[in-house]
Amino acid sequence: MRSTSRTWVALLAAFAAIGIPGCGAEVVGSGPPTTSPGDTAARASTIGVPDCDAVAPLGPIPDTDPARNGNPPIGFQNVLSTYADRHPDEFLGLWIDRVHGGTYVMAFTGDPIARLQDLEALRPAPGDHSLVSPAVKADGTPGTLPPDITADTSVADAGWPLAVVQAPRSKRDLDEIRVSVEAAVAAAGRGVVQAGVEPTLGRVVLLVDRVDDELRAQLAFQAPSDAVCLSHVPTPEEKWPAGVPKPTSLIPAEGADPWVTCQSSVAFPYSRLAQPLTLDPADPLAKAFTAVATGTPGGPGIPPSAYRLLVQTDEAALFLADLPSGIGTIAMHLEQGRWISLGASFGGRCVAQSVTPDGLRPVDWSLDSNFPAPGAADTQIHLLVHERACNSGQVVGDRLRPAEIVERGSQVLVAFAATLPEGRGGADCQSNPSTPVTVTLPGPLGDRTLADGSYVPPKPPDPWRPPVERPTGSAP
Repeated sequence: MRSTSRTWVALLAAFAAIGIPGCGAEVVGSGPPTTSPGDTAARASTIGVPDCDAVAPLGPIPDTDPARNGNPPIGFQNVLSTYADRHPDEFLGLWIDRVHGGTYVMAFTGDPIARLQDLEALRPAPGDHSLVSPAVKADGTPGTLPPDITADTSVADAGWPLAVVQAPRSKRDLDEIRVSVEAAVAAAGRGVVQAGVEPTLGRVVLLVDRVDDELRAQLAFQAPSDAVCLSHVPTPEEKWPAGVPKPTSLIPAEGADPWVTCQSSVAFPYSRLAQPLTLDPADPLAKAFTAVATGTPGGPGIPPSAYRLLVQTDEAALFLADLPSGIGTIAMHLEQGRWISLGASFGGRCVAQSVTPDGLRPVDWSLDSNFPAPGAADTQIHLLVHERACNSGQVVGDRLRPAEIVERGSQVLVAFAATLPEGRGGADCQSNPSTPVTVTLPGPLGDRTLADGSYVPPKPPDPWRPPVERPTGSAP
C-alpha cells in the first residue's frame, strides 16, 4: 500500500491528532516530516510555485542521541514561547524535530548562533506565558512530567536539545503573503481547503482542490516563489490502498470484513480492531513504537499490548487502543531510516463506519420526533438526515441519494449517503441543518429494530422522544 509521502503522513497525523472532537485530547507530536534535500531536485516544479513535497526543510538541525520522546518541560516551552512572541518581526515558528531525535527547533531571521546564545540564557520570570498543560492519562490521573527549569536555572540547564535555524521570512511577513495568495486562488476559481504558515519549510502552504502549472504561474506573480508551496486534496484513489476492492454499497455484506474509519481520513479493515499486536520485538518499528508508548512523559499511559496495528506501509504505521475510557492513537513514520512519532493522543471513542463508495460521503440519520415512534405495522418511517462533512451550513438537498435498506435478522438496516458538492474543497465547517425524509420499508417493521447499517456493528438510533411542547407565546 503506497501513496505519496506527505499525503499519507498527513492522513496519519490527522488521525492521531483527532482525539475525537470535544474530548480535550493532549497531542504529543511534531511539525510535518521533512524531505531530504537529495530528493527535491527531481520532484521540483519548473514553473512558478513548487509542490510542498519538493521543498527542502530549514536547517541544519543537529541529531540528538538518544532520541527524546514526548515534549520538553512545560516551563522550558513557556519561556521560549514568551520570547518568540516578543520578537514578532524576526520569529517564524517552532517545532519538535523527531527526525533529529526530538530537538526543539526555533526559526528566526538573523544570525542563528547569536540567537541560540540568547535563548539558552533565558530563565522563567513573572509574566511568562502559560500555554502548555500536562496531559491526562487513560485512567484520569495527570501525566508525569520531565524535570523543569526554575527561576534559578536557565533554558540551557533543562538538558533538552535546542536548535535555532535561520528563517528567510518572519511569520508576520508570511501571514501577509498568505492573505494575498488565498485571494489569488479564489480569483482563479479554485477552492482553498486550508492555508497556513509551515515553519519547517519557511513557506506559506496552500492546500487546494487542484494543482496545475497555470495556478503555479499565476501565484508566482502574487508572491515570491520561494515563499509559497502547493499541495492538493488527496483524491479517493490516492487514499485508497492498492489491490483492495472498493466498496459498492453503503451497508457491508453480512460476515464481511469491511474497510472502516473512526470518523477520520484513515481507513482500515474492521477486524484489525480485534487483532492482538504481534510485532517482532527486534523490529525497528516495534522498538520505536514501544519507546513512544512507554516513554512519552505526560502521555496517556496505555500499555503497548493494548494497541492494535491498524495500518502499516513501508514508511508509515498507525496504532490504536480502543478502551472503555477512550481511544489512544500513535502514528509513526519512517524518515531518513528512523521510525519517528508523528503524534500520540487520547480521547473519544472509535465508532467504526464503513467506507462509502466512490463519489459519495456518509449521511447520518435519526428518528424524527415530529412523528410518532415507528410501530410494528408501519411500512413508512420518518427520519431526519444530517450530513456530517463540511458543507458551509447548507442542507444536503438534491445530493442526497435514496436510502439503502437491508432486512437482516432482527434488524432493518438503513443507510444514507450524498454525492460530493460541486467543486472540491472550500466549504466552511459550521453545523449543517437536518432534512426530514420519509423511507418506505419492504414490509411492516414488526418486532424488528431499526439501525444505521453504515456503522459496524449497525448502530441503533437514539430512542424516540416526543417534541418539547412550549407554552403559547414562549421564546423558542
